[in-house]
Amino acid sequence: MFSQSFSPASDFLQALEATPEPQRSIEKARLLRWMADPRGGNELAVLPESATVTPQPASTQSSGFLSTPPSSASVASPLSSQDTPLLLNNEVPLSQTDMGDLHRRLIAVEAAVVHPPAKRRKKRSKVDGGAESLPAFPSTNGVNPAKLHRGGLDENELDIKRYLQAQVRNQMYAAMQYKVGDKMPCHGDGRKPDDPNLLWPDFRQDINGETNRLLQMRAAIMVLEDSRNHPENVHEAYRDKWLTSAVLVQLARISWPHLKQVWNKQRLEVKDGGAAKRKNASASRRAEKRRTRTGQMRNAIKDFCIEHDLDADHIPLQLVDDQWVGEEWSGDEEEDGNKTSRWRQNLYATGKLTVDERDEEDALFSVLEIKRPEWMHMEVWTWYQSIHAKYMKKVACNGKPGSKPGKRIDLGRTSSIVPSNEPFDFMLDDQWVREELPKVPDWEHKPGLPEGVPETIVRIIRPSL
Repeated sequence: MFSQSFSPASDFLQALEATPEPQRSIEKARLLRWMADPRGGNELAVLPESATVTPQPASTQSSGFLSTPPSSASVASPLSSQDTPLLLNNEVPLSQTDMGDLHRRLIAVEAAVVHPPAKRRKKRSKVDGGAESLPAFPSTNGVNPAKLHRGGLDENELDIKRYLQAQVRNQMYAAMQYKVGDKMPCHGDGRKPDDPNLLWPDFRQDINGETNRLLQMRAAIMVLEDSRNHPENVHEAYRDKWLTSAVLVQLARISWPHLKQVWNKQRLEVKDGGAAKRKNASASRRAEKRRTRTGQMRNAIKDFCIEHDLDADHIPLQLVDDQWVGEEWSGDEEEDGNKTSRWRQNLYATGKLTVDERDEEDALFSVLEIKRPEWMHMEVWTWYQSIHAKYMKKVACNGKPGSKPGKRIDLGRTSSIVPSNEPFDFMLDDQWVREELPKVPDWEHKPGLPEGVPETIVRIIRPSL
C-alpha cells in the first residue's frame, strides 16, 4: 500500500539474526503465525528472498476482520501442520514436535504481554454513525499516514493515530517489562535477566539497531494481533489504511525519542546524584508560583482600579505579566533551594519571623523569599508589593479556602529572568538600563504610558518619575 524501504517479514528476520536462542525461535514463530493467519491481508506478499514459503491450503475463514472478537485475546491458536513454514537458507525444517514446543513458548511470551483493552474509551460520533457519514480521505499519494502532520489527517484519523500510538507504546513497555517511573532498561546497563519473554532496547545504538528494530516489530505485531481480535476498536473504513505493519512500526519509531530521553535523564541523575532533577523540579514549582502570583496581582490591581475609577478589566492585563512579578523561593538559591539554617537566620534577621517560625520543621516552614526582577525600579516593586499585601489581607479576612496569607520576605536579592514581553520604560531601573540593557539583544522599548492609565496614576506607582 505504501512506498516503503522495508518489508515487514524481511526486516523482522534481519533484526532476528543477532538474537540468541530461544528468543530467536520464539519471535520467528510469532511472525510465522501472524503471516499464516488468513486475516493478515497483503502482508504475506512481502517475503525475504532467503525465505521459503509453502502455500497454505484454502481456509474456511474470511480474509477480512473477525465480525466478533474471540473469547480470549491472549490465547494463541495451535500451530498445525498446515501452518505456513518460514525457512531461511540452510535451515532444517521444523518438525511437528519443534512446532509444538515453539507454540508453548509463544503462549508463555504472550501471557507476559499486556494486551490493550478490548474497548476504546472514546469514539467520535461521526464514526459511530456508520461509514456513510465519514468524510472522504484526504489524498496522501501512498504516503504512510503515520508520517503525516495534523493538517493531512481528518478528525477521525487523528483520534485513531493517538489510540494506536498509545497501544504501540504500551506494547513496547510490556516487551521491556517497564513501568512509568521505573528505571528504563537498556543493554549494557546491568545484567539482563535470563528471560526469553524479555526484550531490552539498546539506546547506545541508533533507532535502526537490530535489537531496537526487533522491539519495534514485536510491538507492531502485537497491536496487529489485538486488532484482529477486537476489530471494533478501529472503524472498518480506516482499517486497511492504518492497521498495517508499516504504519505501526512508524508509530513505534515516533515513540522512540521519548524512551531514549527518559534513559538519558536517568543516566544524568545517577551521575550528578539527582541534582539536575531537583533543580528542574524547583524551577517548575517557581514557575507555578509565578502563575499563581500573577493572578493574585491582577486581582489586586483590579481593586486599585475600582478605587481610582479606572478600567478594571483592561488595565490589570497591561500592568501584570508572569515575568514581571518576581520570584518566590521556598529555600536558599545559593544552597540548591534547601532551607538552610543560614537562610532561616537571614529571614529572621528582618524582624518578620518569630523564633518558633524560624525553627519549624522543613515540611511546615511556609515562609517564602521574594525576589525583585533586577530590571524593575525599586519604587515600582514597592508599589506592587503594597497592593498585593492589601489584596491578600482582604482575601484572608473573607475566609476563602486556602486563603491563609503565607509570609513573604524580601532579602534584597533579585531575579535574573529577562522578560520576553518587555515592560513599560517607566518601570525600568535606571542603573539596569545603563549597564545591562545593552547586553539584551532585540529589546523593544515602550516609552509611552499604559492605555487608560493617566500620568497621575503612574506617579503613584513611581513617585520619583
